[in-house]
Amino acid sequence: MKKQTINLIVISILVSSIGALFTQQTYAHASDITSQKTYKTTPQTISNLYKKAYQSVQNDDIDKLKRRFKLNAIHYSSAEDYLKKVTNFFDNYDPNLGLLQFLEEIIVQQTLDKIENPGDIGKISSAWQAYLMYDSGFDRNGKIFQMMGPEPLPDPENTQKRLIKVTEESTGEEISLNAFYLNQNSDTTIIATGGFRGNGWDINSPEVQLLKSFGYNVLLTESRSSGASEGKYISLGYYEKNDYTNWINNEVSIHLGQKVYLYGGSMGGAVVMGALNNALPTNVKGLIEIAGFSSIDQELTYLYDRISIDLGNIFDWVLDFNPTQREATYKVLNEDLLIPKVKMSMYSSLPLEGVKTSTLPKLFIHGSADNIIPYSNATLLYNSSAGSHNRIALIPGATHGGDIFVGEMGLKTKEAMDKFFND
Repeated sequence: MKKQTINLIVISILVSSIGALFTQQTYAHASDITSQKTYKTTPQTISNLYKKAYQSVQNDDIDKLKRRFKLNAIHYSSAEDYLKKVTNFFDNYDPNLGLLQFLEEIIVQQTLDKIENPGDIGKISSAWQAYLMYDSGFDRNGKIFQMMGPEPLPDPENTQKRLIKVTEESTGEEISLNAFYLNQNSDTTIIATGGFRGNGWDINSPEVQLLKSFGYNVLLTESRSSGASEGKYISLGYYEKNDYTNWINNEVSIHLGQKVYLYGGSMGGAVVMGALNNALPTNVKGLIEIAGFSSIDQELTYLYDRISIDLGNIFDWVLDFNPTQREATYKVLNEDLLIPKVKMSMYSSLPLEGVKTSTLPKLFIHGSADNIIPYSNATLLYNSSAGSHNRIALIPGATHGGDIFVGEMGLKTKEAMDKFFND
């Protein structure tokens, strides 16, 4: 791309934010989810899309690209004004134009802005990176997921649908949440919650079949802004923990005396651990979490680093994680987007706080090959846990995906859970 010297900087902004947050979708409900829009949402897919977008514009004259996309440089006058214009860029983009063009336009717009405002490059980077993280990670109707999907799955067969009403703290509106009850005539219920932007429950998935295999009833809950449950925002467990607590109370109010086990994977693991900070009924007998994270900001950092690695050595000098830039980006994300819009702070360690204070028996299951949330996160949670009946299980070879429920790895996961239930 002629007439500029900073084009490569843009790649670090884009990949580290959007791609990072997408990666958890590969875990949701133990299926290798393929978007019904176009793309499979894996780290490698996102990295390849960024490379393709970059390569398609890097050799073109910037003035030609400006005319092609009908873009003009934005003058940087203040952080507040510039973020509003970045917001307008997202709001006004037509998702029918597709994800590749979206990424191309973002690269070109940032390049134009940095040429126009050479003294404000870092501030421009922070604004775009923060909004991309917000759009892909917290806004249910963000442009990224409008273009990538996936669409909600149909209601699982042979289950009883349940609904509860909660207030979405961010908007003050009442929303409906869905759950599906698999009745196996047991005096024990596993209350399950899925991963980031889960698109529903597949009754035939390896994960659900594993939960079913123990003979307990299973309540499959859909988090706010996931599947067919209502909601405008995702809060990475910050508020979902309260919804999950409501499902616990719902189950024990319907089935008096019912024993309950808490269960969740990835973001769902963070949700169930976060719920330990709430008052729970004595019916709750234990918790199982798979590949959950200990804090929101640490999770974003794990994912940021992972995408940087996935892009390969050719971009290493571009994607060097700069603590100064990161903190500036996080400041915009937290203070200018999450707190005013979602009514939450990204600096939340509710999962870690929950396991530290609750003496309930806990089982932490994690794959040795998880490159999204490393196994060291599970050891931190396990070593920090209160109580004397906690277990940790390393599943050799398992990634941050559905393979932890399949084949030999699935047998090891089942064995760990079976021992936990029968202690």
